[in-house]
Amino acid sequence: MTTIPSPSPVDALHDRLREPLLHFIGGEWVAAQSGETFDFHAPTDNRVLGRAASGDARDIDRAAQAAHAAFPAWKALSGKKRRALLYRVADLIEARAHDIAVAESTDTGQPIRFMKSAAVRAAENFRFFADRAETPAEATPMMDQRQGDTVAYWEAGSMAYALTGQADARRVMQLAGEIARDS
Repeated sequence: MTTIPSPSPVDALHDRLREPLLHFIGGEWVAAQSGETFDFHAPTDNRVLGRAASGDARDIDRAAQAAHAAFPAWKALSGKKRRALLYRVADLIEARAHDIAVAESTDTGQPIRFMKSAAVRAAENFRFFADRAETPAEATPMMDQRQGDTVAYWEAGSMAYALTGQADARRVMQLAGEIARDS
């Protein structure tokens, strides 16, 4: 009897990434407007795992416009429906926790067991917000401006998105912490 070795998680991931990863904007998988892509590598051996769409300001603008256009429909959903949708997202994340862990472990070099916990934590975050989706949507949008970056955020049942000006993710998190502390 001949035994055929199973591919390593990295090899299996590489096989699934033959096509470039695209942006998900407005409910569709789309290439970067520039058409450009970039290679991403496994940190363990620097092997090219795949290619991803290389977004720029035009893609960010397109995504922000799509989020803005989608918000009225999201806000119009009952809290019960929003809660059900967010719970469904959490369920799907948990169902794919191993796949997510392999992808994240391969991308970051972190142990799979740690990344699986991170995937489960992501599902918990969706459930956290889902449980607040049925809160009366009396809260109103608020704006806060700090050091030239504008952050728009919503409280209570209309949880939707935050938009920023020229801020990177770290700055957005810093602003969110300042907003929470000042509130």
